[in-house]
Amino acid sequence: PFLLLQEFPDEFVDYEPQHEALRKKKEAKLDGDGIETDPYEDMKEGAGGEENPEGESGPAADYSIEIDRHRTIVAKTITEIFLFLLRHFKASHIMQASYLSQLVVDANGALVILKFLNQDLAKLEFGTHEAALPWLKDRIMSLEQVLDEAVVLLLKLMYKLCNRSPERIRSFLIQYKAPFIMKRIFNNFEDPECQKAALKLLKVQVKFLHRKWKSGNMKVVSSIYDLIPIKKMDDWMAPESTETDTDSLSQDDIRKINNDFNYYNYWQFYER
Repeated sequence: PFLLLQEFPDEFVDYEPQHEALRKKKEAKLDGDGIETDPYEDMKEGAGGEENPEGESGPAADYSIEIDRHRTIVAKTITEIFLFLLRHFKASHIMQASYLSQLVVDANGALVILKFLNQDLAKLEFGTHEAALPWLKDRIMSLEQVLDEAVVLLLKLMYKLCNRSPERIRSFLIQYKAPFIMKRIFNNFEDPECQKAALKLLKVQVKFLHRKWKSGNMKVVSSIYDLIPIKKMDDWMAPESTETDTDSLSQDDIRKINNDFNYYNYWQFYER
């Protein structure tokens, strides 16, 4: 790290750290009696009132942009970590990946993903400036690209959690209107990877949707045929049958199998 500091341009040697700037701003907000006031008061002014109308630039607008930027980057990073762990756990043993996916589902991770995707992502604005040091701008992707990748990774993680699990599909995707969210992502995002990931997740839900939805969304169903590889014996368009519940495992069965695997290999239960 110290060798990297020597390569910085001279104009950035006296760069003021962020915490030092916040400290000086905090001191400037002290009144004559030494009573501390809110250092972010100027950012909060007009957030929803008349002092900062909608569409007008200002500290409150910049603060909102920073929140959107932070949430997008954190979502992308955390999702990459989970996908990395699932891939390596599966390479070690399929039951390790099953146990990790069970922990994510039990912690309402699927609902958190849907909550993030349910917002109007196409209207997120990151401002005209980038949150990066000037000499690093050429080495990173734009924040719009970060948003596209975050959406793709979240859709892939949701697919890994719910694929071949009818109970999870009904409990998390169908019950919480995931088909509507996938359709909106497909229509609003122009990135082919986002569209394919949304259609791939929507494909596993079509079987559990009623006939009225299928007839009213034939354009989306046709796009699945065009963009997603279909196996010869794939019955994803067939209506749900009782054999589906008989052949698949319930969440309690998955927990029991994971507990037996942990006890057999590690001599202890990891789930109390």
